[in-house]
Amino acid sequence: MRTAAAGFAVGVCLSLVALGLWAGHGAVGQEPQVQGPQQRGSLITFLAPVGDKYNHQQLIVIDPADRVMSVYHVSGDTGQVSLKCVRQIHWDLQIADFNGVSPLPREIRLMLEPK
Repeated sequence: MRTAAAGFAVGVCLSLVALGLWAGHGAVGQEPQVQGPQQRGSLITFLAPVGDKYNHQQLIVIDPADRVMSVYHVSGDTGQVSLKCVRQIHWDLQIADFNGVSPLPREIRLMLEPK
């Protein structure tokens, strides 16, 4: 148990240092909070607890220059960092509306434009 906890702590610290990040945690017994956004250099990061008992951390890294986002999970049991997703978001940001509800932006624009 002690070895797993030490491995987790070392893994998280090394991962965050390697990414140029450091996020503090609240006191024991407090509800975990989302950390972010943090900007270091050209990257924007968000850190949030995930899982049933918050035994994992999710790290989202956004590179605004290249318009790419990555999602990592850090295991609370082993400290292992695993890449979950990488997505180039340039084209996503070109969509006027997706999965929205009425009134859609185009419908609002048509209502407001003079006839």
